[in-house]
Amino acid sequence: MSDPFSDQIKPDFSGWPSVAGYTVDVCKAMRADNILVYVVDVNGRATPELTGCSSSPTLYGTSEADMVALRNVILQNISGSQRLRLLR
Repeated sequence: MSDPFSDQIKPDFSGWPSVAGYTVDVCKAMRADNILVYVVDVNGRATPELTGCSSSPTLYGTSEADMVALRNVILQNISGSQRLRLLR
């Protein structure tokens, strides 16, 4: 049996969507279901995929001030019939 962690194994990913393409597709599906998406840009790159995914014109950073601002925006947008789901 060959070593599954060997550098010799080169899986074929041809035909698979790129991470950027997959992100765009998932974001479109969420927005089509009227899901509000708030983006925390942990790498500070502000890629077009992240910017396009956000329901808000703001991309939040990881600073305490940004986290407080995001919390306030979420609290303002939650009504009694909505549920909040956080994903990592």
